[in-house]
Parts: sequence; C-alpha cells; structure tokens
Amino acid sequence: MMNLARKLIDDYGSDSTIKKVLDSYDLYIVPTLNVDGYVYTWTNDRMWRKNRMNYGTACTGIDLNRNYPTGFGGTGASSNPCFETYHGPSPISEVEMQHVTSFFLNKVAAGQTFQLFIDFHAYGQLWLYPWGYSRVAPIVNDSDDLLNAANDAARALKSLFGTEYFVGNSARDMYPAGGASEDWGYDELKAKYSYIIELRDEGKYGFILPERFIEPTGEETYAGVKSLFQTLLNDPNPIQS
Repeated sequence: MMNLARKLIDDYGSDSTIKKVLDSYDLYIVPTLNVDGYVYTWTNDRMWRKNRMNYGTACTGIDLNRNYPTGFGGTGASSNPCFETYHGPSPISEVEMQHVTSFFLNKVAAGQTFQLFIDFHAYGQLWLYPWGYSRVAPIVNDSDDLLNAANDAARALKSLFGTEYFVGNSARDMYPAGGASEDWGYDELKAKYSYIIELRDEGKYGFILPERFIEPTGEETYAGVKSLFQTLLNDPNPIQS
C-alpha cells in the first residue's frame, strides 16, 4: 500500500492514465486496518491474524474480515472466539470496522459514488469478487464486468515477472467467507468493481514472504491496479447495473 501511494505520486506527471485517474477520482488508501494486531505480530506472535479485542472470553481477537455486515455469521466465519476466523459478537462490533465503514458511508451520504473497492491481503495469488458469503448466493449483476476487469488486471500483473493469479468468484471458485470485505464493498458501498486480492505467494513461504519478493510484488500489483484504473476510464457506465 505504501508503494501504491508512492507510485501514484511519482507517476502523476509522466503517466497519462494515472494523471487522468487522479484528476477524475478521489482515492482513499488505508495502509493497514488491523493496527493493534499488526503491532502484535512484531512484539509477540509473528503469525497473529486477528485484532486484539477481548470481550471477556478465553481467547483474544476478532477477524476483521469476518466482521462486515454483509453475510455476517455465514459459512467460513466462526462463532468461537478461539478460532482464527471468529466473526465477533455482532456486525461491525470492532472499532476499526466502525471507523472505516462510517468514513466511506458518510462519503456516500454526502453524494459520492464509489466505482472501485479493493481489500489487499496475503497470501495465495488470488483475485476474487462477490459474492463471498455463500456458494448459492445469486450471481451479481456485474459479474461479467468484474471478471473481465480482473482478468485484464491479472494479465497486466503477470506481464512484469510472470506471476500467475487465479481470478474468480470468492465463494463458488474458492471458499465461502461470511462477513468479508468484497461483499460489503459491492453491497453497501455500491462499488461496481469490488475485490479481495490475495498477494504473493501461493504457499511456499506463505505469510513469511522473504524480503526480496516485496518490491516485485509491489511493482506487479501496481500494474494490476493501473489496469483497473484503465477499465474505469473506459467504462461508459462504471456504476452498478
């Protein structure tokens, strides 16, 4: 995310696509949402996933990517506080989620529309779109555009270092995850293009990605995101159908 922000600034004066996007859209970048959980990975447990909230249970932490309201408590989310995918006591129970969702929804209430929402994760090399909460959920109206844009982005990403990404529907093609971000981005934020992107790698190193892969991961991800920007600029109706 830091690389993405830096590249947008650096390329504004030399890249016509980036200039047009930044002249046409407001971009909001959250470098990391799970701040206390991130700190905990450096101080106590390198593989910690959840935040550090405890509601008086035997185990600490809520999986923030199961705490969104769309599909909350569904398949792929756990009601057990000791599980890695514990969804929390209620939708948007976590202060992180309260702030980030209210920030964006207040923009909507003020008249802004959102065309693109991306939640970056690791790992798996996956580019996934709604719905994620159920394999039997109705196909979203914009599924063809979501798929085509993601395929274009994956090709652009691959063109740099040959990295292959799987593109597909979150629940049907991978696994259900109730209360996840890509569903909220499409359902409540009304972003036509809403994705979860799982970055490198496919499992050899997993969450402990060696430092030498960080820069190329950033470069190729930027290429994929730039392709999505081009899709927005070319789309005659970048609003949900």
